[in-house]
Amino acid sequence: MDQEIMISGAIGSLFLLIAAINFTGFEIIDSSVSQEEALETAREQLEGEWKLNSSEKGETFEFYFLRNSSTAEIEITENDEVAEIEVHREPDEDLSFTISEEEAVENAESELGKEWNHSSTEKTAEGVYRLSFLRKDLGAEFDIDGSSGDILEKEVELIPESEIEE
Repeated sequence: MDQEIMISGAIGSLFLLIAAINFTGFEIIDSSVSQEEALETAREQLEGEWKLNSSEKGETFEFYFLRNSSTAEIEITENDEVAEIEVHREPDEDLSFTISEEEAVENAESELGKEWNHSSTEKTAEGVYRLSFLRKDLGAEFDIDGSSGDILEKEVELIPESEIEE
């Protein structure tokens, strides 16, 4: 009899703990992808040889890569989906615009594919085209060097459902 009371008491405590976790908003994360699998997904997003500099594990896996004067940060979700990609490269010293806006858009689209919609372009004082693209629940921004056409910065990220315009 005492054992039954102890077991039912333990079960009741477990239910109270679960209810407290649900009430306070804490979430138990069931990691369905290993760090090695997430790293493989991250490496698939980069062209060429990149050196893994560091990684972090929080709600997502974050990987930091280096190559020459370029850096890349890639965030992978628990479901092995790409949440964000950021690639940065140092610009040259030429601040002029020798390529057209159309050429800059074509350079970015060659990275993204044609299923993206070009939504805006801004010319900066630093000689850079800042381009924005949308596709379903993804947004992308590119900085394209106005003199060379090189991609200086690439950022692709999931757009929260609440921010998607119909």
